[in-house]
Amino acid sequence: MAFINWGEAYILHIDEMDQQHKQLADIVNEIYLHVSNNDLDYVANNAIYRLVALVKHHFETEEEMMMQVNYPEIDEHKKVHRELVDQIVAIAGKIRVELLLNPIDVLAFLRAWLNDHLLEEDTRFAHYLVKSGLPYDVSDMMK
Repeated sequence: MAFINWGEAYILHIDEMDQQHKQLADIVNEIYLHVSNNDLDYVANNAIYRLVALVKHHFETEEEMMMQVNYPEIDEHKKVHRELVDQIVAIAGKIRVELLLNPIDVLAFLRAWLNDHLLEEDTRFAHYLVKSGLPYDVSDMMK
């Protein structure tokens, strides 16, 4: 059973964003699976750092798209990105060094972040992108 059930509600119809959002959901589900199996070492030493790297790369890709199409809310969106990266990096550090965080609380944060950011912030950008019809190219940033 997945922690985040990827489906139509998450699809923005922007291929690059949808692909990366799916990867983010997949890694959160992977973390959930390992937490469920009480494999916190894997989460602390592997999965959480892959999540941080993927989040940073995804935000860089989005911001590049935003710059290319002159997204009027780019500054606010970048600020949200910085705050989220800071939160995830702090969680990663606490999991790795202190092992004090309740893994269920971490998963709840990750699900809320993915839902809130994707379904609100990114949806607003996707609507702007489609409506503007402006071209963009982030093919060199896609993994």
